[in-house]
Amino acid sequence: MSRRPRRIWTSEQKKHLVAEARRRMAGGESHRASAKALDLHEGTLRQWMERYPAGQLQPVQIAADDEPARSTGISVATPDGFVFDGLDLDGAIRLWERLR
Repeated sequence: MSRRPRRIWTSEQKKHLVAEARRRMAGGESHRASAKALDLHEGTLRQWMERYPAGQLQPVQIAADDEPARSTGISVATPDGFVFDGLDLDGAIRLWERLR
């Protein structure tokens, strides 16, 4: 059996594959099955997932209720009254997945 040539991935490609693996695992797929579906070695995927952790915290600004919204992007309001404003599409999807 011949070995496959070593592949080289950019940081953006790795982040995209990790995000896809997390999406698959959130849907109930195992780590091993996700790695296989993405044509990656299971150990490689584990290393990348450690290197690019999910849900990294970012600073936020708290606004008063009567203050008009000034940011651009997607806004998500929870039933409890919390509003997350200025999200990009990936951030809004991740938030929605965490809140459901």
